[in-house]
Amino acid sequence: DLSGITVSPSCTESAEGSASGLTDRIWNKQTGNSYYWHSPYNTTPTNNTTYGVYIDFDLGANNTLQDFAIAFCLRNVYNNHAKTVAVYGSNDNSTWSDAITTVADVKDGIDRGEWIAPIVCHASTGYRYIRMAILSIHPQSGMDSDLTKDGTTGCTHIAEIELYGVVTTTYSSAAPVQYQNGGEIAW
Repeated sequence: DLSGITVSPSCTESAEGSASGLTDRIWNKQTGNSYYWHSPYNTTPTNNTTYGVYIDFDLGANNTLQDFAIAFCLRNVYNNHAKTVAVYGSNDNSTWSDAITTVADVKDGIDRGEWIAPIVCHASTGYRYIRMAILSIHPQSGMDSDLTKDGTTGCTHIAEIELYGVVTTTYSSAAPVQYQNGGEIAW
């Protein structure tokens, strides 16, 4: 049972979409705050100077991923889409690996409501926690592009996010067991 997976962004704009919008499986160019997630823009956030604005996946106790992919769908507007994305892993939600994969130029100008090509990751070990860090954006006029800069005026948003891979579950009295649900982890 993989129902224990949680998805948590580092920050959320209170006047816009919430974290629940990331995984509600509604991405077909809908409008309204409930269909997406948005980082703060009405305040100057204190962004992480290493990870910028990020989204964490917690696979739950005893579960890890080693080879996986992350896909995300753009919201129904053209501005502030992710440009540079890096993926990290952790087993304690505190100490993070070096970047497993970095995509330096997520294409700009992709149509609203379209999916970005999956970011494929091959880690050296399995991780319980997976972090997708948005380091920079394609900004609208007057906004910073670097989300690792503390006090940045930049913000970003995602309509939907999915994590694919084979989860390895380790039990203390047994060998690892692998679960696969059509290649997609469902929560």
